[in-house]
Amino acid sequence: MIVAIRRIDLIRRLMPGCVLSHPAQVVNKLGLPEAAAIRGRHVGPAIAAIIVSLLRRRSLKEIGWKVGRMKWLVAGWVIPVAVSFAAYGLIWIAGLGTVPNPTFLQRARLTLGMTSQSNGLVIVAAFV
Repeated sequence: MIVAIRRIDLIRRLMPGCVLSHPAQVVNKLGLPEAAAIRGRHVGPAIAAIIVSLLRRRSLKEIGWKVGRMKWLVAGWVIPVAVSFAAYGLIWIAGLGTVPNPTFLQRARLTLGMTSQSNGLVIVAAFV
């Protein structure tokens, strides 16, 4: 007896394990910096879950993705930004640091493999 495998089941079984759990290989073939490949490994399972849920026409709420109360969403964005501004503001006002720190830029360029990009792009890439 031949068992027919539905296309969606085949995609569900193969996609997360073969493609999206190793996005670093795909990203490296695109010629992006190594840091992008490393970050790709972290989002692979999430991308796989979203794609499979959409293909199976399941709500993202079924896998735990839902919008919380607005109070906590705002707090989750405002508190870290406020603390960062306070900490870095004190450092810059006290003269203990420069904007941007040349040592940070040099190390970030080497780490991210972005030797010829602008300072702004290196800073954004380091924190994204």
